[in-house]
Order: sequence, then structure tokens, then C-alpha cells
Amino acid sequence: MVNPNTVLVERAARPVEWVPLPNGRLGLPLCLTKKRSVYLATDGRTRLCEHGETASAISQYALGSRTRPADSKCGCLNVDGLTAGRFAKPPTNWPNVPSY
Repeated sequence: MVNPNTVLVERAARPVEWVPLPNGRLGLPLCLTKKRSVYLATDGRTRLCEHGETASAISQYALGSRTRPADSKCGCLNVDGLTAGRFAKPPTNWPNVPSY
């Protein structure tokens, strides 16, 4: 049986797998839910929505404690599929992926 982390690390090492998201971040597409697109950030642990926003930012926008930037394309109202755990670590042998 193939270790899913090994497959993820192999994908992350290929630049063609990374997608530039609307806010300028790079994301590695994950197939976690059928309801929304979820991406893994270059740090190997942070999950991003299809617009490049984190669960924390979306929650702050929804609560009104932080205003959404005028140029933001994110209209997400929930964080389904974006939370992985506060102390999540990147998979072993995670490549040094450059970010913008």
C-alpha cells in the first residue's frame, strides 16, 4: 500500500503541480471534499480555499473582526475542509517550495 504522505511529497516536488491562486499564493490541489476546492500552502501544513485564504482569515472576515481587502476575490463564508489541526506538521521530507 502506498503511503499518502509519500505521494503528496512527490507531487509537491514537481513545480507543475502548484497552482497560483487569486491572492498570489501557491497552492497544491488536494482532493479532500467534493463541495469545495482545497489547496495545501507551500509550508506543507496550511490549507487554503480556492481563493488562497486561510481558515483563520475567513473566520475573521465572517465575524467582522477583520475587514476583507477590497481586491479580495474570496467570498467564502465557512471553513469546511480547511482545518487540519493547530499543531499539524508538514509531511516528512517536505521539499523547500518557493513562495511569491
